[in-house]
Amino acid sequence: MKINKMLLVSSVVLSMLLMAACGNEKEKAPETVQSTDQETNQTEETDQVQKEQNPMVDEAKYEGEEKELVKILNLSTKYRNEGNEKEYMGLVSNEPNTPINQMNANKIVDMQVESIDGITDTQGTISANVTLEGSEPGLNMYVFHKVDGMWKIYDID
Repeated sequence: MKINKMLLVSSVVLSMLLMAACGNEKEKAPETVQSTDQETNQTEETDQVQKEQNPMVDEAKYEGEEKELVKILNLSTKYRNEGNEKEYMGLVSNEPNTPINQMNANKIVDMQVESIDGITDTQGTISANVTLEGSEPGLNMYVFHKVDGMWKIYDID
């Protein structure tokens, strides 16, 4: 009889330990599980943040001289958003009548090229919808001149 009681007590204790161990695993499982809706929302939020942080124009869509102008446009956006006026001004033409004499400090959060027109051996233009931080989109005309064989920003209207 003594052995039966010991077996019963041992069985009860062992059962309680197993139940306690299983209970802890069940409690931890929901913490690591995310629903598909949560993952989708997080992905959309991440995509939106990346878009806001990367207003660069996709250079792969362009070829030749158009691509060269888009590269200068992207560099100007990069330097402007970094607050790097020295590098930005290095992209601006040094011609005497260039109206640009300083960098606009407002960050660009989005840029969509509308058209690239009038490319000649010495001049080209890009029309783009530009959104500045805290502003509505507006159409900007970037005028480029080729100076000493290199494209430079001549004016932004």
